[in-house]
Amino acid sequence: MNTLSRRRAGGVAVPSGRSAGNWVSLILLIAAILWIFRSTAAGMVEIWWRSETFQHAFLVVPICVWLIWRRRADLARLSARPGPWALVPMLLACLLWLAGELAGVNAASQFGLVAMLVLTVPALFGWAITRALAFPLAFLFFAVPFGEFAVPTLQLWTADMTVFALRASGVPLYREGMQFVIPSGNWSVVEACSGIRYQIACLMVGSLFAYLNYRSTTKRIGFLLLSLVVPVLANWLRAYSIVYISHVTGSTYLMGVGHQTYGWFIFGAVVGLMFYAGAKWADPEVVPEPPRATASRELAPASFPFPVWGVAIAVLALLVGTHSLLSRLEGRTDPRAVMLTLPGVAVPEDEFPFTPGWVGPAATAAARLETNGPPVWLWVGYYGPSGDGAELVSSVNEAAKRKDRRWTTATRGSLDLPLNGSASRVQSVDLRSDVPMTAVGEQRLRVLHFYWVDGRFDAGDARVKLLQAFSRLNGQGGDGAVVMLATPVDADTDTRLQQAFAAQGTAIRQALAAARQAR
Repeated sequence: MNTLSRRRAGGVAVPSGRSAGNWVSLILLIAAILWIFRSTAAGMVEIWWRSETFQHAFLVVPICVWLIWRRRADLARLSARPGPWALVPMLLACLLWLAGELAGVNAASQFGLVAMLVLTVPALFGWAITRALAFPLAFLFFAVPFGEFAVPTLQLWTADMTVFALRASGVPLYREGMQFVIPSGNWSVVEACSGIRYQIACLMVGSLFAYLNYRSTTKRIGFLLLSLVVPVLANWLRAYSIVYISHVTGSTYLMGVGHQTYGWFIFGAVVGLMFYAGAKWADPEVVPEPPRATASRELAPASFPFPVWGVAIAVLALLVGTHSLLSRLEGRTDPRAVMLTLPGVAVPEDEFPFTPGWVGPAATAAARLETNGPPVWLWVGYYGPSGDGAELVSSVNEAAKRKDRRWTTATRGSLDLPLNGSASRVQSVDLRSDVPMTAVGEQRLRVLHFYWVDGRFDAGDARVKLLQAFSRLNGQGGDGAVVMLATPVDADTDTRLQQAFAAQGTAIRQALAAARQAR
């Protein structure tokens, strides 16, 4: 039996001692969640720290606390009653976290963790208080470093619109993939030009602005849509204006140190105008009525069959059980080192044509497959059961390492390979280098990649994630590998890659199976 009284202190309604158990339980439960799932929480903070895209997430928790604090007078009018029904969505949040861990999807694990933290409020305080705090609790999900999957699409849009605007402005150019050449110089639309930082930060600030300034649901949704569209348009304007101004003036300032400063200036100006216009339509703030002296039916203490400590213990048991299940599944795996022996002629990795961009494999190996024409290079990155925090399928993985200045992605495509006896569409990229690979001067490579999980090849990212999860659930460990084939670009490139796989595909599968059995 827990309620919030309307006792006043300094003119502000505050919780009474009746709800002290709820607040103590909330603090202890949040601390327990952060401790039990500390590896996931630490991973989130690590991403905030190292990635400029998500550094705004450090502000999410303080803003959430402030939003809750400013509603304290309203909360004092509501009854705090434990909500055992919240155990059902809490179970779903635990399963989401578990699925993310099993499949190696960090975003799923992190969303599951934040959902657990959010659901402690309805579990301990009930529906009335949860409804009053709906936005502050939802705002907490901005702490999840999510959205980098959109970088390639935003990058392509930026390149398309920049090229379109330059041609419309009468600037002749030649484009190849993300690179284009104009009379005054060469330009490249890299990942940082996608505008993802602007997009995520503006969406977070825009949602906060809409919540604080509007009471109408229509206005809030409308401003959120603006917060999605305006950053994209601002980024297109930024990219185009940098190239066009540099071309017309012949200045190299915007091509160098002034590039980022000017970009933030354009973004700040455009978004500032958006908020200025949005403020013109702001609704007047609703001042809550002061608490009345007479007790209401809602505030009256009521007998409730689920004490707060009982619900807290049930939630804690669910959390501990979820983490223990993962520990048991991980305990079935063998931590021994991986030994890879590939078909073909072994190649030291420092002699491989490029540095593969797959992050954190447990073991790697490279080889050269002999053909009648130019060689086909083979590279395998093997990922163990947990990958030591790395993911076999991730938006950060790519053909060539991002900091490898010798190679840039020119074009993207696909190629049919008989991965498991039938044709499968495999992604490919053409890499371009300004540094000759050999004395002949070969400067282009076509690189394709696919995966090996649980004894079979697959080219689908989502399917591979599911295969890894089922493999771990079955006690097989979830081991997987990425397989790359690369060869110089010429008239016979695709045929050469297909023939190389047809000749060596079985041997590659056997080599990976042997590595798995030796663990």
